[in-house]
Amino acid sequence: MSEQAMTKILVVDDEEILRTRLKNLLDLDGFETHLAKDGREGLIVFDAVNPDVAIVDVRMPVMDGLEVLKEIRGRSTHAEVIVLTGHGGIETAVQAMKDGAFVYIEKPVEYDQLLIEIQRALAKQKIAADQRRAAESLRESKISYPD
Repeated sequence: MSEQAMTKILVVDDEEILRTRLKNLLDLDGFETHLAKDGREGLIVFDAVNPDVAIVDVRMPVMDGLEVLKEIRGRSTHAEVIVLTGHGGIETAVQAMKDGAFVYIEKPVEYDQLLIEIQRALAKQKIAADQRRAAESLRESKISYPD
């Protein structure tokens, strides 16, 4: 089983065509893809599936993407959040990054760029997990060095 097959992606966007297109492409690339049509639904799905990466649109009804980002950051240190927008400006991008977004991408989304950012997010997670394992191993070994 490939590493991607175990990777869960959540796409939260009110544009049905974009959600469906991304799901089809991500599924073809071996990801387990989950969808939500707005921020509130996105958080419900997030809690249910605990995705590795969430792709969140900024402008949505019910709850906007920056609110969703803050909620996810409060719930998970593991998941990376990729923020998408077709209507953002520099202020929105800066705010998204301050709130803990992994990256900010403007629409229209180029799938190849999105895939690169997903891979970067997963690489960051792997490095962090490796560091945690190494630190734990050192604690367990209780190696003492002569003075």
